[in-house]
Amino acid sequence: MDAGKLLRRTTPALAIAVMAATAVARPTVTPYDFTGQWAGGAHAMQGRKTKDYTLTADFAPGTKPNTFTGSLTVMEIPTTCVVLGKLKPNLKVKARLKQCTNGARPARLHGTVDPTMQAITGKFISHTVHGTFTLTRN
Repeated sequence: MDAGKLLRRTTPALAIAVMAATAVARPTVTPYDFTGQWAGGAHAMQGRKTKDYTLTADFAPGTKPNTFTGSLTVMEIPTTCVVLGKLKPNLKVKARLKQCTNGARPARLHGTVDPTMQAITGKFISHTVHGTFTLTRN
């Protein structure tokens, strides 16, 4: 058998094997209940200036699986923003803050859930400010 025929016969089988392996290796989303009151803090950086803030949040289940919604309040400003979040594989969280009462631009949160400590830690970014945050369930 020549190399061309062998390649034509093995290529579809190889493609199916790769797709099957990819489907099996894909991480699953472990369900997590975000419902309830959360409190914590943020360390924000804007240029060379840094400032610490106190955060409170109230989360409820979202309309789709592995999503949550609610509000987050920054006590020192003071402002409250709508939160739309989603749990990703490996207990990663992505959330958007929008419709803030002080008219601030939307922000994004990227964090990790620690189910044992009942905490979310990560980073945030908005138009000109970025930093780190921690929220712990009350």
